[in-house]
Amino acid sequence: EGSLPSEAANFIQSILHRVSMSRRMSSASHINILQASCNELERIASVQESISDPATFARLYLEGQAVYEKIVRGYSWSHNKSSGAGGELAPATRTNIIRLHTIANKLNSMFSYVDAENKMLIRILKVKMLAVRLVCVVCNSNKSAKAESDEFLTEFEAVLMDIQDKDLCKYKFMEAFNALALTDSKPGQLANKLKPLLIKHPPVSLQSVPSSVKQAKAVIHEPVGGSETVLKCLAGLVLGIRMDAELFNIPDPSLLRVCIRAADQVNQLSVPKRGD
Repeated sequence: EGSLPSEAANFIQSILHRVSMSRRMSSASHINILQASCNELERIASVQESISDPATFARLYLEGQAVYEKIVRGYSWSHNKSSGAGGELAPATRTNIIRLHTIANKLNSMFSYVDAENKMLIRILKVKMLAVRLVCVVCNSNKSAKAESDEFLTEFEAVLMDIQDKDLCKYKFMEAFNALALTDSKPGQLANKLKPLLIKHPPVSLQSVPSSVKQAKAVIHEPVGGSETVLKCLAGLVLGIRMDAELFNIPDPSLLRVCIRAADQVNQLSVPKRGD
């Protein structure tokens, strides 16, 4: 029984190797293997607590790879205006973009003790997510994409500064976009340059996941969930909600936020008092 964690860790490594080798296959086959691997990682995370966090980290990254492939191998994300659908983004593509945004943010905020190599990979995944979102906005709407453009460039520069010159060749997307040395940062210009790079340079496969990776978690004891504990509030009045929760693997408590979801689908992030 003592060897089980080691065997499970080797199983995760074998999954990552299989995914890496599948890059040589067609996009459809690669996506199928990614999705099957996600299911296997989710299963092992649920039965082997000692490596649950590393397995969850790997599953999220592989899911991000699968969603990314679905987006960039599709049509509607980067084709616009003149399309028969009147430039509307396909519902499935819109859902995938939202999912990729969620995955990238979770990987970059919910895990600690991530090694330097994997830390760089999840940061670059976020850069690519922002690039995909920028292209989609430019190609599928008439609204200004300046905010998306600025956010992408800011994140790109921040990541680029943390890559040593001798290591830049390891990160092909970062190297290729940096080599363009664009002087025009208009959203349309950026989108045209980004489209072929995003297709040519998908997220790099994970080589390994250290067992030291930890996932931030919260066990909420109060309020107790369920339809029998509906909390009603009136406009203009303050509603006090008592909360009792246990927090795990949060190195910096100042980053903690409490998400409050109202019946009208509005989400509000609240900063807990320091004394709490």
